[in-house]
Amino acid sequence: MTHVIRIPVALAAVATLSFSCGVEQTSDLEIRGGTVVSDGDLTAVRMSTVALTTDVAGSSGQSPLSQGKSFCSGTIIGMRTIVTAAHCIQALEGRTTKGDLLFPKAEDYLVHFDTEVSSGGDYIKAAEVIPHPDWNPSQTLSPFPSSRPNDIGLIILSEDIPDYMVPVEIADAGLEVRGEKAVLAGYGVTRGRNTNDTGVLRTLENSFSSESSNIARVSHGSWFKGICAGDSGGPAYAEVDGELQLVGAASTGIEIPLLGCIGSNSNSTDVRYYKDWINSNK
Repeated sequence: MTHVIRIPVALAAVATLSFSCGVEQTSDLEIRGGTVVSDGDLTAVRMSTVALTTDVAGSSGQSPLSQGKSFCSGTIIGMRTIVTAAHCIQALEGRTTKGDLLFPKAEDYLVHFDTEVSSGGDYIKAAEVIPHPDWNPSQTLSPFPSSRPNDIGLIILSEDIPDYMVPVEIADAGLEVRGEKAVLAGYGVTRGRNTNDTGVLRTLENSFSSESSNIARVSHGSWFKGICAGDSGGPAYAEVDGELQLVGAASTGIEIPLLGCIGSNSNSTDVRYYKDWINSNK
């Protein structure tokens, strides 16, 4: 049996590496086992979580936006600043394609604010995309990285976010989250990449299973409850004094053939350790 790790760039895998029996570890992450978020939700899950999409058409002649689809998720941390995964925006740095789609300029990225992506919804074009300069794809996909993968990036919007959306605070690095509640959110698929049902905001309560300052990662999820394709870059929130604060940006998860995304042992980049870098680029 062939065993692979995929290194996806937003919509598609661009490389494979051998890993473990019958398992794919992927950074092409939707919330599996979650619930649909309502417009009436007044928490950061609704008011700070966004979808990344585009109106650039692929070979089919249709764009993700026209089909109500998205390829990644993100979190509002400033009036014009979105934090996401580096692998969601890396293709603009020295690459011309993302799978089937062309992304020749930053404004091809659209940040969508509705709970369901649609061409008639609210979205803003990107003015700039900033992947972390030290993002390391091989460390990102490693189950035991020897250094920080740095799978984090920023999208700077061309105008302020809508009035009904609110930037979320990044949690303090000193906050111990292991064993605490993790609130995950994203616009990804509900089973595996072949289900192709991205574009709807869903959420799930789980727990943080581990955290590491050395590699700036937090882990979360349980069997068949966690992140999947399309959730990449989306938030892992922690509850602090009754309010949700941002801890992680979804990075990798495990997908098993026939079973789909298993949820367990999913990883997020620990955004708390990148505050200085974020502030210098906002």
